Formats: sequence, structure tokens, C-alpha cells
Amino acid sequence: MAIHDGSCVWCFASSDTISTNSPISGDRTVVSRGGNFELGFFSPAGGGGTTASSSRSNYYVGIWYSKKVVSQRTPVWVANRAAPVADPASSRLAVAADGNLVLTNEAGKLVWSSNVSSAGSSSNGGAAVVAVILDTGNLVLRRESGEVLWQSVEHPTDTWLPGARLGVNKITGDVLALVSWKNAGDPAPGMFTLRIDPNGSSQYLTIWNRTVTSWSSGEWNGDVYAGVPEMTSHYKYDFQFVNDTNGTYFTYSLQDPTVISRTVLDVFVQIRQIMWPCGSRPPTSG
Repeated sequence: MAIHDGSCVWCFASSDTISTNSPISGDRTVVSRGGNFELGFFSPAGGGGTTASSSRSNYYVGIWYSKKVVSQRTPVWVANRAAPVADPASSRLAVAADGNLVLTNEAGKLVWSSNVSSAGSSSNGGAAVVAVILDTGNLVLRRESGEVLWQSVEHPTDTWLPGARLGVNKITGDVLALVSWKNAGDPAPGMFTLRIDPNGSSQYLTIWNRTVTSWSSGEWNGDVYAGVPEMTSHYKYDFQFVNDTNGTYFTYSLQDPTVISRTVLDVFVQIRQIMWPCGSRPPTSG
């Protein structure tokens, strides 16, 4: 499918893919192949998504569960969480000439980028780069050869999805942590962070204002965290703590793949594990 817009031709070849010629703009979204997740522009509910100087809404590029999975829009990842755009119709998310995934606003100004230095390297032989939204909720920037350049699960916001990791990459030094929203209507980084202990232990900490520890999980004992006695392995979830030469991280998976679940650090500094046992029915906390 091709849409002609003045001198531009936008070719929407795949509903789950963003490329140089197949951008996201306005109401257009991309949906993962199995229909689990959707990516596009959104304006948060909750009353905080407006500018201070006007009544215009702030818009963000995000990933949320598709309506077939969860009826109420529930963002799980936000790209430009501290840099909203005012007009999604004239803003654009696309793969740039250098191979990065970039968001430009209504004035054509760059407001967010995947910022991969090697994305446009001439050593790749000219292989095209695309961004694909997967059924796991992961947005992957990759070459046609399959080489992954960047992925959203390595840059989480307030939500931790099954299969994703929280911890530290020992090779790059990158810390994979959750940071709460500023408030219910503003996804800008808030006051609370959930991350692995920077001192090297296996425990996870909730930190206020980047400095004050307000909660600790206790050490991992091989089955559960000492400070989370209600956590039970092999009941709904399978948990795994890994510490090797590449990184230290904690991850989890679901025993029942039909169950929808996410873990979120909310604005009230609660770590909530939420389940939708039957798709779009009201969630339960686990």
C-alpha cells in the first residue's frame, strides 16, 4: 500500500514494521504480528498531559496492549517520555538515513532517537534497517540480515514485561531499571527508581530521588528474595536470577502463555504485578 503526500511516497508494506519510507504519523499505528501490542502516538489519561501554557494535549510515542488483549489503553513503554510533541499529525517516527529510529516534531526538530552510533556504518554493505514491534512488546531496530542494533526492552520505562531483564550489562555498563511516571497523566521520569543494588549484591532497591533507598528485596536465595516472602516460585511465574560474565539480571516468565501480565513501578512507589487472566477482563494483582 502506498500513500502519496505531495512529493513524498510512504509505502506501508508491513503492519508491524517502521522504515524510512513507512513512518508513524498521526493516527497510524503498527501492530505486532500476533496482534498483542500496538505502537503509535498517544495522549495519556489522568489530566496531566497538557502543556502549562495552553490547553493543547501532549503526545508521546508509546507501546500499549492492543484492544483485543486489554480493552483499556495501557502503555508499557514510552519513547519521548520527557519530550512530548504537540501535533502527532505533523510529527514523524521513522528510520533515518543513518539507520537510527528517530522522532521529529511538528517543527521538524529531533526530539528522540535510538542513538545507535553504528546503525549507519558503511561496513554493513548497505543493508536496510527497519524497526519491528514484536508480540513480546519489544520494539526491535534491526538490519534486514537480522542483526539487532537496539531494542526497547533494554531501555524500560515504568513497566517490566515477561522475558525482559532488570539488572546491569557488564559489557556496556548499562543499567536496566524501572523509573516511575511523574504522575498518572505525565510519563516523564518520576521520583522513584527500581534497580539492582549498585554495590553489587543480588538485591533490588526502590530509590527515591535517585539517592534515598526506600525498599529492599533482600538477597536472592536461589528460589525467592529474602525480603519478599510472599513470592513463590513455580506458581503462575517462573523466576530466574543470572550473574555471569555478560551481566547480572533478574527475569521472569509465565507458566500459562495465555495469561497477560506486567510488573509496573507506579507513581505511589508500589511495585505491582498485574495479571489479565482472560484478556480484556479487569486485571488482578499478584
